[in-house]
Amino acid sequence: MILLLLWHLLVRAAHAVDYAFPTSEADYSEFYPTAYKDHGSGSAVEDWHCGDLAYDGHTGNDFGAGSFSGMDAGRDVTAAADGEVIATNDGEYDRCTTGDCGDANYVKIQHADGRSTLYYHLQKWSVLVSVGQTVRCGEKLGLMGSSGNSFGPHVHFGVVGTDGDAEDPFSGSCSSGTDYWVEQGAYGDLPARTCDADAVSIAPTDALIAYTEDDHASTDVDGDGDAELCVRADDGVRCALGGGDGPSGTWVSTLAASASPVPADQALTLRWGDVNGDRRDDACIRTTTDYRCYLSEGSGLAQVALPGAPAWSDALGFTRPEQYGTVRMLDLDGDGRQDLCARDADGIVCVRSTGAGFEDPFRGPSWSDANGWDDIANASTIRSGDVNGDGRDDLCARANAGIICAYSNGTNFDEAAVSGPAWSDDAGWDAAVSYGTLRIADMDGDGRADWFGRGPDGVVYALATDDGFGEVQAGPTWSDDTGWDDPSNAFTLRLGDVNGDGALDLCGRANAGMRCVLWDDGYATGSFVGPTWSDDAGWDAPAQYWSLRLADVTGDGRADLCGRAPDGLVCAVSLGDSFAEPASLGWGSDAEGYGGEDNWPTVIAGGPRAVGCGDSDDDGVCDDVDTDESADSGESAGLPGALVPLSVAACGCGSAPGVGGGSGLALGWIVALLRRRGSPR
Repeated sequence: MILLLLWHLLVRAAHAVDYAFPTSEADYSEFYPTAYKDHGSGSAVEDWHCGDLAYDGHTGNDFGAGSFSGMDAGRDVTAAADGEVIATNDGEYDRCTTGDCGDANYVKIQHADGRSTLYYHLQKWSVLVSVGQTVRCGEKLGLMGSSGNSFGPHVHFGVVGTDGDAEDPFSGSCSSGTDYWVEQGAYGDLPARTCDADAVSIAPTDALIAYTEDDHASTDVDGDGDAELCVRADDGVRCALGGGDGPSGTWVSTLAASASPVPADQALTLRWGDVNGDRRDDACIRTTTDYRCYLSEGSGLAQVALPGAPAWSDALGFTRPEQYGTVRMLDLDGDGRQDLCARDADGIVCVRSTGAGFEDPFRGPSWSDANGWDDIANASTIRSGDVNGDGRDDLCARANAGIICAYSNGTNFDEAAVSGPAWSDDAGWDAAVSYGTLRIADMDGDGRADWFGRGPDGVVYALATDDGFGEVQAGPTWSDDTGWDDPSNAFTLRLGDVNGDGALDLCGRANAGMRCVLWDDGYATGSFVGPTWSDDAGWDAPAQYWSLRLADVTGDGRADLCGRAPDGLVCAVSLGDSFAEPASLGWGSDAEGYGGEDNWPTVIAGGPRAVGCGDSDDDGVCDDVDTDESADSGESAGLPGALVPLSVAACGCGSAPGVGGGSGLALGWIVALLRRRGSPR
């Protein structure tokens, strides 16, 4: 199944992506057209200019660069526009001269307007990209060759429309009349190498992975004990308020409001959690200069950001998915307030919340570019959770050889790394559909965060122990062989306490709809059927399947299932061993703009997991349960200056089950070439 089959449904703006000629500046002068797309009827041959530089039935445009001598010199083939790699092939014979040598080496890229481009006949073992990877205009894909049905070295550049038919990027008297080049150039010459400055890029897949698998997300913005379902809109952030019958009503903030598309390096840094410990979840987001947090006021967000925002700026490289995609909220010191960590070029950097702002940054694990952590297959797997059960969140991630964790000591991280499951590159975990499913959460309800993922052979997990992790155990056989390596299935695995027993159950989207498996000292072999959010109903489109969330939106202790269909947000309330019929929330549709590439990736519901509370008289008891009325007037409760987050035992505040009753988040374009400069360590 093509990953982005219904992509055209998701694009709010109708801007068609235009192309640059697909080679490097160094090799541009070496290329020339050898055969255009055929527009003739029957056996007649006719190119876009009504000439005969074509051959019968040719569906693309061919460009040569010096025959085999040029091929041997190495002629670059590059991406004509930003996009996501959706198909590749390599390893085929590449010196064909007969026009009949079998399969070709090639790359196929999906673009934000729904069209895709093809790059055929590449050199053997020259393909540098993989399925699911994001590429930018001008990035090298491989080298010109003569593989497949070819008579000599050239690159076949094809365009496939949203209806699956071949299209011609050239405009002329005998073509469609609409060119898809930034600068087409004259007949017989080359189009310009200029990239489309107006093209809208979709969110990188690994940034979506990093965002969606962040199981710390909590969206109880009004502090009433149930999760809200939130999403960014053009006029700001909107949340459907949770309640006993499911989400209803709308909570609105102008945070991140913009009439123009917001870039992924900002939109996908939107995080939710209780920063000041008042049990209302707050919102944080990156700007071009820093990372800002805005406190919830119950009915909306404060207009002024907390002071001490970390300088995670464009200038420091936070436009890269391997940096902005690593922003995490976590409680490093166990004080009930969410702190912030992210990975920059030099490794992990964190700031602790004071409730009224943030302390100075400090350095954590050296997961740096120099140590290979700019490889997105590692960077996007950075997760947080309380692995050793001491009340402080630790940091874990997947290195090339497997899982490693760094324990928090309250002020920093222990130097010694703790090893986890050997989910290595060699075992196939460097594939996006495997590492993109990794998350850390308290699956068995023992207060320690466990590791979970879906490898080539199916679901696996490793429970935390006193000194690390136990043996890897097998869950449902949702394997590559049974089709679960399809991104529209693999990226939908969610953990949440569906039946309210304190352990985390598993749900995922099969082609016919949702499937769930309840935890019972492991995952039972059977499963029950959830909502019929099927391929046929359009849920195999990225803007739909990435939106799936498990969170307790009714406040009954059971995780409910929510998502965004093309016609709006929808939730199915948990009945314990099944779900009620999905109910529409009445908003959030494509027609309202929520299908925009800077909106749909931000759908989120998580928790509730806030554990902070106000203690205005410093007596160790939350104001809302304190019987000493002479001491606690309650007038200052909830204000940052009066907040003293306490332990759950001290104040009886709501505890944080597992992943907060829901998976929080597992979403677009995978970064540039996955090149490693060393094994992450």
